Amino acid sequence: MPTQLELRIVFPSSPCDESILRRNISDLEEAGFQVRYDIPPPNTDLPFLSSSFENRLNELTDALVDKSDSPILCARGGYGASDLLSFLPWGKLKSATPKWLVGFSDVSALQSALFSKLGWPSIHGPMPGTDLWGESGTQDIDLLYKLLRDTKKMEGSIRIQEISRKNFRTGEGWLFGGCLSVLCNLIGTPYFPHSLRGAFLFLEDTGENPGKVLRMINQLIMSGILESCSGLIVSQFEDSTMNMVLQNEIANRVHIPVYVSSDFGHVSPNFPLGIGANAEISQDKLHWTYGV
Repeated sequence: MPTQLELRIVFPSSPCDESILRRNISDLEEAGFQVRYDIPPPNTDLPFLSSSFENRLNELTDALVDKSDSPILCARGGYGASDLLSFLPWGKLKSATPKWLVGFSDVSALQSALFSKLGWPSIHGPMPGTDLWGESGTQDIDLLYKLLRDTKKMEGSIRIQEISRKNFRTGEGWLFGGCLSVLCNLIGTPYFPHSLRGAFLFLEDTGENPGKVLRMINQLIMSGILESCSGLIVSQFEDSTMNMVLQNEIANRVHIPVYVSSDFGHVSPNFPLGIGANAEISQDKLHWTYGV
């Protein structure tokens, strides 16, 4: 079985705690990966960004156009990735070797753009520059390691619970999704898919109050994006009590099947999900495959 051992870490969004990052890079190295990274110089003018616009753009571009097929891990989310979208060399990237980009939160902007513009799949999954990495065990990290060792054939699963069966069409489709607020800000741009026909759309977020979450769900509904989806999978948005209320209200508003899961998002464990992968829902699980 082919094994992918080299990884690249990039910093397109907010700064991370270097001690956390270095500790988790040690775990990656102990697992057999060769990790390439350079801590970027801080952005003193905008400290909520990992580095200057030029540094972040050049680093990401260099990683994406690299002739190898080494997967790219984003250190953390926060804010900043969407700043780069209009300035990436999309023409040059069309002839580049596709890369698997791993991350979640703000990284959803890059994953959506790479899929929409180039058809590149990616992994919504743990990031080594966050304190969520391995916080509640290593089940998600272990699966991520397995996936990165052979990017030609991948599979994974999450637990789900069906709460609405409206207009059920099929239990088969493909996966797309990520951070709700980040994706909503891409609607109507070249960096969001033209169609989600047949997709199971998975959504999560953090730090958004119930009104903001429902406002964004309304945007998805009114834009027509959800109409052709095979289903909607929602994870956590707020505290557990309000989360259940929100999940049920979302199910009341949309007209496609709705499932809930606590296995992904701004949580630990955050089980990897393959954006662009084939997906099948059976009983209480969503199983996804790529190249299998």
